[in-house]
Amino acid sequence: MTPEISMIKYFDLSGSVYQLRGKIRRAIALFLGTVYYFVFLACYYLIISPLYSYAGITFWHLSWWVWIISIVLSLLPLLFLPLACNKPSDFATWIIYLCLIFPSNIVIFMVSNFSPEKVVVLPIALTSSFLLFELVRQKGSLATRLTKGNASIFDVILPVVMFVLSMVVFSYAQYNISFSFEDVYTRRFAARDIMKGRTLIGYLEAFLSRACIPIALAYGLQYKKLLHILLTFFAILVIFSLSGEKTIILLPVALMFVIFLTLQKRINIGFWLLIFFILLISLSLIEAICLETNIISSYIIRRQMVVPSQLTTYYWEFFSVNPFVMMKDSVIGWLIPVEDNYSIAKNFIVGFEYAKNIETNANANIWASIFADFGYVGMAIISVLSALILKIVDSLSANKFVFACACSAAIGLTWVNGALNTSLLSHGVLALVLALWLYPSKYIYPVENRD
Repeated sequence: MTPEISMIKYFDLSGSVYQLRGKIRRAIALFLGTVYYFVFLACYYLIISPLYSYAGITFWHLSWWVWIISIVLSLLPLLFLPLACNKPSDFATWIIYLCLIFPSNIVIFMVSNFSPEKVVVLPIALTSSFLLFELVRQKGSLATRLTKGNASIFDVILPVVMFVLSMVVFSYAQYNISFSFEDVYTRRFAARDIMKGRTLIGYLEAFLSRACIPIALAYGLQYKKLLHILLTFFAILVIFSLSGEKTIILLPVALMFVIFLTLQKRINIGFWLLIFFILLISLSLIEAICLETNIISSYIIRRQMVVPSQLTTYYWEFFSVNPFVMMKDSVIGWLIPVEDNYSIAKNFIVGFEYAKNIETNANANIWASIFADFGYVGMAIISVLSALILKIVDSLSANKFVFACACSAAIGLTWVNGALNTSLLSHGVLALVLALWLYPSKYIYPVENRD
């Protein structure tokens, strides 16, 4: 046998082994996805629905064909999602999938006032939009001009800005520290009354929580800056004391987990995140059975997985039978040459319709919000635009992979609960992208070294 023939057979064999490994990993992902489906369903049926049925989180025994559609749509993205972390935006994609797309394919059928025959359109449209988003995100790359970064911005300016903004928020909390979860909704409505008519303080608080905290925490952990870590937890404390925002407490835990995964040079983040979510929900079931409490299920699973899916359903229900908003409630609304159909913003419309309270701020994810503006066409457009933003994050990640992954995860969490246009300024997405562009380089992980 000649050396050339031996080499060809070697490459054929190695290629076959690589394909087999890929199929095995994909099968494992589908198995984990199936486990995730049933543990989530168990938590929803046994804990969340009985506790929160008064809030519209109900459980219905569905027809067999609905369950099949629900399972297929939930698992379908696992055939295409990257299992390894080759791009920072992979974290945003997985967070959106596990916190929004996957739960929605169950929750939508449970909370909708419409029949399954009619509401089935929504999970199909939502999953299709996510697949379009993923197709655009994975295809090709963008060329951007990179910088060496500026450490002084992060060493000096960032701590000063965080301290000033934290003290401003602290002053509105009347310098009171509260760790209590029992009166979070009382504090939240009180905070809205305090900040009513003070638009600037609302934007500053959002900028502190959505942009400064992720940036400072990631920078502090990566460069071992104790001051930044302390300022991060001080900012979290004052924000929670003022508004009782529970998400702000989960953010540092999520980011630390993301940074830990990123620092592993060969890691299948798909497996890790699926296992993490399975264990988290399983832990909530163990907590309910053994301790007869529901902290995890109420404050994490319900808030971060069930409620976004519930609001997606409500937005679709209302605006599929009523006129679209056409972004007339946005900062660029005055530029849009159409008649304003509503006197209040879409989030308050939905809040009033379903919670019967005009002050209920029912913010929804990027697809639900844009459906209220432009319907299914808007869902397709926002899929492309949001994917392009993540492609920019990927293009800026050279030599800054760890921080880029943290930014991507923060953006994913933001988009699960907020509109794209709102997230750019109010929720700090543009600030995160700018910080990534200016970030000093560290930890170089080429794509080819990440399996």
